[in-house]
Amino acid sequence: MAHDPEEIAALVSRSLEDAGLRPAEEFVLRFPHELSGGQRQRVSIAAALALEPDFIVADEPVSMLDVSIRTEILQLMMDLREKRGLTYLFITHDLSLAWILADRLAVMYLGKIVEQGTAEQVISRPKHPYTQALISVVPSPDPRHLAKRTILKGERPDAVNIPSGCRFHPRCPLAFEKCGWSADEVADELRSLSAGGLLPEIAGIQVQNPGTVAIGIVPGMTPGSAAANLRRVASENRDSRLALKGIADIRENGDAIRVTLQAWEEPVLVELEPGNAVACHLVTPPAESVPTVTA
Repeated sequence: MAHDPEEIAALVSRSLEDAGLRPAEEFVLRFPHELSGGQRQRVSIAAALALEPDFIVADEPVSMLDVSIRTEILQLMMDLREKRGLTYLFITHDLSLAWILADRLAVMYLGKIVEQGTAEQVISRPKHPYTQALISVVPSPDPRHLAKRTILKGERPDAVNIPSGCRFHPRCPLAFEKCGWSADEVADELRSLSAGGLLPEIAGIQVQNPGTVAIGIVPGMTPGSAAANLRRVASENRDSRLALKGIADIRENGDAIRVTLQAWEEPVLVELEPGNAVACHLVTPPAESVPTVTA
C-alpha cells in the first residue's frame, strides 16, 4: 500500500481511469449526487482497485442498474479480470448471468451450498432440485425451446429457524421420507385432513416430541378402526401432501394413536465427478467410495 500523498493520488487516479472514469481529474472531487448510477458503480469498483487486490467479492454489482449500463459494467469487470489478473467471487440471483461470467458455480439455499461445479456441469446437468427449479425459469431466447418450469411453492423459511434435515425439503417437489419432516409439519397436514372431514374419528392432534405425534380418538370410536383409516388416508394423500411421507408408523396406543416419524439426516456435499458436488438424498454417488466435501 502507498503511504506517500503523491503515490496515493497517482494510485487513485489510475484506479479511476481503469474503472472507466476518464480523465480522473474530472471525477476525483465530485460528490455522489453529481454522478450517474453507472458512474457511482464505477467509483465503487475504483475504490476496490485502489487496494490493489487479487480477489474481489462482488455482491450483486449490477442488480440495480438498467440493462445498457449493466452490460458496460460487466464488460469492465471482465476487462479488469484480464488486465489485473483478478479473481471474483460474484454473488448473484441471476443464473443466466452467472453462467456467462463464472468458471465455477456454487448454488446456495438458506446459507448453505447445495450444489457446486463448473458452469457447464451445474447449468447443463443440474442435480439438486433447487438448482433445477432455478434453471427452469431462466428465459430462453429461442421460442422453440419450451422448457417445463418448476414453480416452487410456499415462502422461503426464516433463516433464523432453519428446517430440519434438508433445509430445502418444505418447498422441494421431490422430497421424500428421509428429507427431514418434523412433527409439526406432519401434525399440520393431519389437522388439515381432519378439517376436511377425512379423519372423522380423530378428536385432537398434538406434537408429543420431535419424533412423535399423539392423536386423540372421538368417544365411541375404537383405536383400531381409527388407526386403520388414518393409515389409508395418509397412504392415499402422501403424493400431494409430502409431509405425510415423514410418517414411519401408525399404531394404537391405549385409547389413542401414536404416529412415529421417519429417521432423517442432513445431506452432505458428495462429489459425483471431479469438481462437481451435490448435497441431496436423491443423488446417488458413484459405486466406488466417494469422499464428502466440506463447504
